Amino acid sequence: DIALDVKAALGQRPANLVISDLAPNITGVSSIDQAGCALLARAAHDFALSVLTTQGTLVVKLFEGVEGQTVRQEVAHRFARCVVRKPDASRSGSREFYLVARGPRPLG
Repeated sequence: DIALDVKAALGQRPANLVISDLAPNITGVSSIDQAGCALLARAAHDFALSVLTTQGTLVVKLFEGVEGQTVRQEVAHRFARCVVRKPDASRSGSREFYLVARGPRPLG
């Protein structure tokens, strides 16, 4: 499991940045692709919360749609700041975007 390998490499040190550019194998079925991307984004979000410093940053890929907006709300709830960015290099028809979230909030 890559998450365990990264945690082992970090030792007891927290991370300043977690970047997830993960995407599922695209099926061409929007709802399936969104759900797969959301699942990967949630895994990255959970991992980031377990390793980031209090001012750490998470950058995670999502696809536009209901699933992407739901994950966006979840991430925004757990971080002090959360903004959406779409790279200039993205194709005009691309539905991908990135969340950039900073300052994980403690549970409670």
